[in-house]
Amino acid sequence: LALLCHCVRGLRGEGIAELRGLPLVPLRSGGWARFGAPSDAPLLVCAEGEEGLFAAHPQLMVDAAVSPELQQALSAVATSKQTSVRHFSAALIPALLPCVLPAQWRGCELVQLAREEAGEHSGEARDGCGPTVEWLLQLWGVLGAQHSQVSLSELHGWPVLPSRCGHAYALPEHGLRASRILELEGVPEALSNALEQCGCLALHSAVNRSHPGLRTYVHQPTARGV
Repeated sequence: LALLCHCVRGLRGEGIAELRGLPLVPLRSGGWARFGAPSDAPLLVCAEGEEGLFAAHPQLMVDAAVSPELQQALSAVATSKQTSVRHFSAALIPALLPCVLPAQWRGCELVQLAREEAGEHSGEARDGCGPTVEWLLQLWGVLGAQHSQVSLSELHGWPVLPSRCGHAYALPEHGLRASRILELEGVPEALSNALEQCGCLALHSAVNRSHPGLRTYVHQPTARGV
């Protein structure tokens, strides 16, 4: 840690790229990782409140809490964007999906989600089969709050949109024309049930709807939308 702090103090701007390849990144999982290039899988410096999204993947988080000096050093590295150490933001979510979602989910239109058991807060199902409904809702909270930083088209190929029936649905590449998910909050139960029996999906009521791109994939319950 002393070596890392010393090196960072002597480097500025593009010079921080000299850290690439050095195994000096302390991880929340224990041990160390090498500084990579900006195009490599990111190692995350998380602000307070963001750690929960990666509780099941501590190997992705930098342990910057050892000392104020270390925290300042790693923050400087992350701000420079010259290495794989980055401040977490919604802009990194597309690059992180292969790291936090099961590989077999890639390319699936629909996958079954599990719910967290009482007392669990990792966002990962107990049987290790993948993220829970609660985790995806937290992910959409970030996407909604930081919607200007990421286009939802960058999430194509991964089932990440929670439905009311406990599935995760992949945003279709062709948008509404290919989508079978609807906004059914406030719709009469008989109509809602009929649509779901026809193979339509209802958007989960707790999904953060702040991202303006969401309307490109979710039908409204109008006569035309139905």
